[in-house]
Amino acid sequence: MVRHLFQPRAVVFVLASSLAVVVAMVFVLPFRAELIVDRWRREIETASDRVAAEKVRQLALAGPTSMPLLAELVNSTRPGIADSAADALRFRVEEMARLPGDQVAVEAQLLVDSLAEHVESYGPAGKALAADLARQAIRLPFEPGKVDLSAFSQNCRKVFLATAVEQQRAAQPVEHDAARREKPAPAMDIAEALGRPEDVDSLLQVADLPGGGLPVQSPPPPRVAVRPTPPPTPEQIEPAPFPLQPVKIQDGPPRPEYFHRAPQLERLEPDAPAGREARRPRSVPPLRDSAAQTMGGRQTTQQSITAVSFVDLPVEQVIDGLADRNEQVALAARRELQQRGFRAEELAIAEHLATGDKQQRLQLVEQLPRLSGVDSRPWLLQLGKDAEADIRLAALSSLASAGDPEMVDRVIDLARTDSDPRIVRLAEQIRQLRR
Repeated sequence: MVRHLFQPRAVVFVLASSLAVVVAMVFVLPFRAELIVDRWRREIETASDRVAAEKVRQLALAGPTSMPLLAELVNSTRPGIADSAADALRFRVEEMARLPGDQVAVEAQLLVDSLAEHVESYGPAGKALAADLARQAIRLPFEPGKVDLSAFSQNCRKVFLATAVEQQRAAQPVEHDAARREKPAPAMDIAEALGRPEDVDSLLQVADLPGGGLPVQSPPPPRVAVRPTPPPTPEQIEPAPFPLQPVKIQDGPPRPEYFHRAPQLERLEPDAPAGREARRPRSVPPLRDSAAQTMGGRQTTQQSITAVSFVDLPVEQVIDGLADRNEQVALAARRELQQRGFRAEELAIAEHLATGDKQQRLQLVEQLPRLSGVDSRPWLLQLGKDAEADIRLAALSSLASAGDPEMVDRVIDLARTDSDPRIVRLAEQIRQLRR
């Protein structure tokens, strides 16, 4: 039988079969995938709204080949289809985070390419979605060698630029159109991160990151004629990382709505330091000593903390005091933060940082960049030192994607000495992309 295998006819048959397999893999299979996508498109176009929306949700399970069609359907004039396509793309991005690094790279590039192809035809909500998905793609732990960084960066910048231009257009006031004034501008997190520069060309400043990076965050302009205070640098986190006018704070746990809205508050000058002595609490008795206690997932040591001694402590230790089991200590820490200029939003963030569990702190990392009245950088930098590796990775990734060169340097310094290999790999990826 072995002799028959080496006969000329058998050899020719084996070679022809191998060639047919190669041709099928190179030409037929991609063409078949396109045929399947075309079939899905026709079925969705001809189905009723309810059935079409269900088919779009099923399309999300079809794998990465469905992303170009999903990106196209985001612009559908049928609301049910557009919403389902947006949810399906979010699902695909969540699934990417669970894939190996080389497969993540392929799907992330396919996603960004698909978004860049259709973003110009999107409306405001579609462009906001595209920018959010592109930002998430940047943060995925893909292997840089598996991605065409030039095309990836160019397509991300195209998405960001289209979104920022749309945000600028929506932000321009229309004096004689009452209906337009009453309609709120669409919430666009990416445009919020980009700021609203006078010249759109400034959006193309590159921080040597995938997507071209994002310009430095800037606070929204004040709504009244006051002299705004520039946002503090991370080195200025002590004594007052948020030099804002204190507001009346209601007692009680932090309210979750602070993390679901972007308050537009005025930035005012802080009170003069001369008034601090009169505001110090004098009637609170000294409290217990505490050693090496865990607060909000971070190991801290407080020595003979009293209500009065909070005045002389760094802001990080005052925030840790919010988690003290003694209510008088926690209340004294809260009052001290109020005296240092913390508004309701900053106090809510501080309490979640000090007392929140792992899931709450992860949610805090996700929501911080969306708060337009809060400089998220000092908070993310603090979360980048969290005891939980997942929180450190999320916070440092968010800082790296913000496009602030100074923050990128700080991220590299923190990440390269981290004990978690994923965070060390993040520092290596950033260094490679900056070359």
